[in-house]
Amino acid sequence: MHHAKVRVTEYGYPKAYSGLKPLEEQICMLQKKVSHWADIELDVEPALAFARELQASSSLPDGAEGRAAIIAPGIRGDHQHDVALALELFHAMKSTATPEDFDPAAFRLDERTERMLDALCEMQAGPILILPVQFGKRHAKRIDTDVVSGFGDHPEFALDLLSMVSLLITHPERLADYSALGISCPGDEYDYLRTSTFERSLMMLAQAGQIKLRSRPKDYNSTDHGVVTGFLHAA
Repeated sequence: MHHAKVRVTEYGYPKAYSGLKPLEEQICMLQKKVSHWADIELDVEPALAFARELQASSSLPDGAEGRAAIIAPGIRGDHQHDVALALELFHAMKSTATPEDFDPAAFRLDERTERMLDALCEMQAGPILILPVQFGKRHAKRIDTDVVSGFGDHPEFALDLLSMVSLLITHPERLADYSALGISCPGDEYDYLRTSTFERSLMMLAQAGQIKLRSRPKDYNSTDHGVVTGFLHAA
């Protein structure tokens, strides 16, 4: 039987996604999955202690939807190793696919993303970072380059691949079906042409029952995705 292709006219958060989980649940889930999939033991105690400190303050930066737990950068060395770990974890997740053959050596961090992640690492100890995030809706239908160039003095930045995979490990339902708003993470720049131009960013979309990781030009104009961002903690 032939099934007509369903055309989505408005992408958003799927019904299965009800928001960011409690921090303690995220931290423990991240530790369990990373230990099982990558044989890395993440010490959760510093993150749990920091989460308890944050409970005394309900203040979030403007635009943040809540707080998330991510794997801290540099856990396996330099950024190429972070990308390799992110790809390893992504492939270990259920129903994922990478139509492109990504080379970790062809990635670099966006300058602002690197600076903001460094600032978060200075505030927190341990292999798990906690930060305010929004999962794409704030920047839905916007071009990656416009988002990244428009942060100004706001303490917001585009997430990188390792951070994005961390979020999907704890919230796979965010890309539960074909109507889900895709996610873009221009915090990682990809040298697709191997000409040192780093002209692409990464996107994840729900397609044909899978979460697919692709690269697209930074100035790609589409209504099917939104840039996922992190924030520095509110003072």
